[in-house]
Amino acid sequence: MSAHILLYLNTEVDDRFDELPIVEKELKRSLCRKQAYEALAIVMPMEVVEEVLKEASILNIEEEQPFDDLSRMLKEATSWEEKARLILERSASLYEFEDHMRCSEGIRVILPSKLHMKAEVDIAKLWIDKCQAYLRPSCNKLAFGDFLKVDDIKVHKIWIVLTLDLWQLVNNIFQKHARPAP
Repeated sequence: MSAHILLYLNTEVDDRFDELPIVEKELKRSLCRKQAYEALAIVMPMEVVEEVLKEASILNIEEEQPFDDLSRMLKEATSWEEKARLILERSASLYEFEDHMRCSEGIRVILPSKLHMKAEVDIAKLWIDKCQAYLRPSCNKLAFGDFLKVDDIKVHKIWIVLTLDLWQLVNNIFQKHARPAP
């Protein structure tokens, strides 16, 4: 082969190698778009959505529609999480817990506080069910024993809006616990 042909082939190969960074960047963008569409289609953890948005920002494609949708979705999830943390940090009514849980139904991101909030609601409802069973006329209150413990509800964050009968029951239990043991 002549030196002229080798020089020509070398130039062609060098030109192709110059295009590799551009191809690599386009491949990264394509992968990032795919991840965005997956995150929109499948409920994923907030951290995954954050990572996809971070990558889109690095690749300068954050203005595209799927990333705009992801950003809105993440803002909604973050807002829900902030309010959930506030509700969990302070006491709130059962209605407030349940209402906030209903607000999460349209959010397509895994919400870290949702399980904790659901557990609190379940515990409060269980306590209410125990109280209602105690209030039934057919209930043998002496045999009820430790079935209804005030301490079960005092440690939880939910205020229960009590009916008058239930309030009297709770008041009697508190008075019973407040008396010194003989």
